[in-house]
Amino acid sequence: MKLGRPVIEFRGSRRDLQAKAVTQDRWYRVRGITRTLNSIARRRRGVRSHNMICVDLYARFLSHLVRDRRNPLGWLSHHLAILNAPEDPARKFEGELRRLLAYGSLNFESCRRAWDRSRMSRGIGNAVDAQCKDVFNGKKAASETGPVSRLLLAQLEALRLKPICAGLKVAGVPTPDRGGSTYHNGCTRGCGPLPGRNTFYTEVDLLAHDATTDTVALLELKTRNSDVLDAPTLWRYNAQLWLTWTMFSLTYPSVAERSNAYLVIVRPGTNTVTIRSCLRPSVTKTLRTKFPWINCLCPQVLNCLTPTCVNVRVQAYPKPGSGGRASIDPKDLCYRNVMFNREKARVRQRRYPDQGSQGRPPHPTPSSETSGAPQGSWVRITWEPNTAPTQA
Repeated sequence: MKLGRPVIEFRGSRRDLQAKAVTQDRWYRVRGITRTLNSIARRRRGVRSHNMICVDLYARFLSHLVRDRRNPLGWLSHHLAILNAPEDPARKFEGELRRLLAYGSLNFESCRRAWDRSRMSRGIGNAVDAQCKDVFNGKKAASETGPVSRLLLAQLEALRLKPICAGLKVAGVPTPDRGGSTYHNGCTRGCGPLPGRNTFYTEVDLLAHDATTDTVALLELKTRNSDVLDAPTLWRYNAQLWLTWTMFSLTYPSVAERSNAYLVIVRPGTNTVTIRSCLRPSVTKTLRTKFPWINCLCPQVLNCLTPTCVNVRVQAYPKPGSGGRASIDPKDLCYRNVMFNREKARVRQRRYPDQGSQGRPPHPTPSSETSGAPQGSWVRITWEPNTAPTQA
């Protein structure tokens, strides 16, 4: 599937990047949106989630301490490789744990602090992000990536998402052109010009063609160390996805009507890939102040740039008698992913019937899990929509 010609072009290096509309001569200096969103999210209150990877690591350490008191961390290097950890952070983290063990001060809290000092979460996330982008750009095969990246790519392939490209630059530069295939064709109130000389840009992590719905899917990858998303983090992720989707439609207006945006969350160690639809955040005064290019767009155009984005308020306690069950589209990517995860859990349960609902041996050893793909209980499943998945 082709995206068509962009209506925004870029020039310069990453540190001094500029963008402009192809119908204009004015260049704008652009910068990323991540740091600005982080500054907004820090003001939002919420309960922080626990690092479940460290919980699992410490539980494995206690189990191996009973079985092998001489070398209770002999399994660690292999397990970190399964988590897709880069060599340098993994080596630093393992050295920290061995030092703590030698001094007799290894506990869960010291394990968590060593994880944070080694920047393991950032290293794993960057590795998964870079490897998946290389595969989508055709620079390497999926078999050349790490275990978590192979798991994610295999699931996206099973959901019939075909790679288009990765790392696509998009910018918040409203273009006043009313020619063919521009978003202004649906604008009746008019949109204002972009003030100043500065604006924002970002990169679409993965861009895929959804063969089931014949649409373009924008995938924002997030690697988490917990299955729980706290409120500030979820707001930041969703706002980042919405801004990315809006800037993508500004840059490629010819495919705006056929685009969707999804948050793809993977947690290393649990074999679970969660996909969430993009929800339209409340465009508050703070958001408009931090990203002034939003003020250039009238509400009608702003809605047209994200056509399938909906306003949803999640209620902790729904009102009694508030309505029946909403209809579900079986072709929806989130629904297909939920059904795929359920079938994957059933396959693991049949494969490991004595290991509970997770269906995976709790403490794998290098002899029980090989270095090939898929590893452990990562079972490859073939699936066509509206049919039951089967094990390959």
